[in-house]
Amino acid sequence: MILLSKTIFFPFLFKRSNKIAATQKRIQNINDYLTYRTWFYTTRGLYEEDRLMFTLLLALRIDLRRGKIRHDEFEVLIKGGASLDLNTCPTKPFRWLNDIAWLNLLELSRVKDFHDVIDCIQKNEKVFKDWFDKESIDLPDTYESLTVFHRFLFIRSISPDRTIFETRNYIQDSLGIKYTEIPVLSFDVLWDESQCKTPLLGILSSGADPTSNIQALAKKKNVELLIVSMGQGQEILARRYLHQTMTHGGWLLIQNAHLGLDYLDEFYETMTTANFEPSFRVFVIFSSSLSLCLLSKY
Repeated sequence: MILLSKTIFFPFLFKRSNKIAATQKRIQNINDYLTYRTWFYTTRGLYEEDRLMFTLLLALRIDLRRGKIRHDEFEVLIKGGASLDLNTCPTKPFRWLNDIAWLNLLELSRVKDFHDVIDCIQKNEKVFKDWFDKESIDLPDTYESLTVFHRFLFIRSISPDRTIFETRNYIQDSLGIKYTEIPVLSFDVLWDESQCKTPLLGILSSGADPTSNIQALAKKKNVELLIVSMGQGQEILARRYLHQTMTHGGWLLIQNAHLGLDYLDEFYETMTTANFEPSFRVFVIFSSSLSLCLLSKY
């Protein structure tokens, strides 16, 4: 995972968004580009299991602002029937429906467009039960005409195990298909977005190592790359390499930074007070197990 400074983000926004003479269209292009770059910038720094949740929350927040969904619908989607007590609610009329889904439906029935949802299922119980058992992606005819979001809301309520598929459908409908794709990490783009005063932090999951990518990029850019792997006694070498590259230019790769936490205090102080040669870049790589404590500081 690579993190970059936001100080260089907004100049890219105006430079890279599509330019057009019409003011309102230009503003829309900037908004669209800002939304996508914010998403891309953030999700490339998230673990895979967190990307979908972040994208969903982004889509929901935008649609709330646009007025495409109401706040009560949003709350039902997020909370379901978690605030209800099964013992004080009406008796569940369907044996094939689990208790959680029943509470979800009761909460859903308070939403304007679903006030008759329970009556509708009762009148067409066999159809809905068959649909529920078969785990078909096609809704019964009664609800086939729902909007993409309402379909998502209904399925999340009655059959939460199908939520992942419907989440992707909703994101694609709300934001576009490119928001459902996995962002590809390009080290050329990272270099293009980087600046000398901002370290590039790498949080490694098991088996990941960007060293070869950084070496290849340094060779491509014809830049000297110095590498130090932190451990006992390596602070001296790291200090010397940092001074050399920040003064004369070049790149520094600090591996296993989690093994030199004491030196990182000094490193942080240097990065916030010193002057740098413009071609200087520093990559700091550490284990994901210490990512939270380090990111909270840096």
